[in-house]
Amino acid sequence: TSSFAGWTAGGITYACGQEVTITGNLTLSAKYSATEVMDNDGNLYTSMLIGGQRWLLQNLKTTKYRNGGDIPFVTSGTAWAAKVESGLPDVCAWPDFNSSNSDLGMFYNWAAVQLNEVAPAGWRIPTEAEWNALFSAVSSACDLISNWSGNCSGGQNSSGFSLFQSGNIYQTAEGEPAYYNNSGACVWGATNVAKSSPAYARFQGVPGGVGAWIYYDSGFNPFLANGFAIRCVKE
Repeated sequence: TSSFAGWTAGGITYACGQEVTITGNLTLSAKYSATEVMDNDGNLYTSMLIGGQRWLLQNLKTTKYRNGGDIPFVTSGTAWAAKVESGLPDVCAWPDFNSSNSDLGMFYNWAAVQLNEVAPAGWRIPTEAEWNALFSAVSSACDLISNWSGNCSGGQNSSGFSLFQSGNIYQTAEGEPAYYNNSGACVWGATNVAKSSPAYARFQGVPGGVGAWIYYDSGFNPFLANGFAIRCVKE
């Protein structure tokens, strides 16, 4: 099946919601693609098949849910902590709370993820089984990462998955500001029902390469506090 990927006119693609000035007549045609998808903020993502599953090749950047609602956006660790400790717990932010890191994608806490509205239509947060299938489709985690420093003597990103070293947002205790950790990469997975806690894929440098594992968020307030990236898989 194909995904909505914007509007086209005269060979130019326009994002959903993009403002343009039109002089004369202009015919807009909906653009659908089997390999591209657009979120509600107008960000365009590409995808490819890896191990029989179709994955997005960029981390999500959207500040809007699939239903059009806003995901609360903050620009500091203090604001992140205040948001998750309030009655409005869903939140997102750029890595290091700085928009210059937008190529790494946005970080989201679990309260935003578990609403099941953050992924574009036709896509979802990968399950633990889908993450494990991705790991099994490559020789090592080095085949999934891109532009990491100091690891993977045999090369990186042979799969094209292109996971950057984006780090994560972490809050150590209630009342403390959240901080940015630039080590490795943490990417959300779907809830593990048996363990009753959110799952996430963690990529971390190890001697001679990079390791990848499934973890279960066990921070002081696991459903709210930590901020990880999102990489979607096709439904």
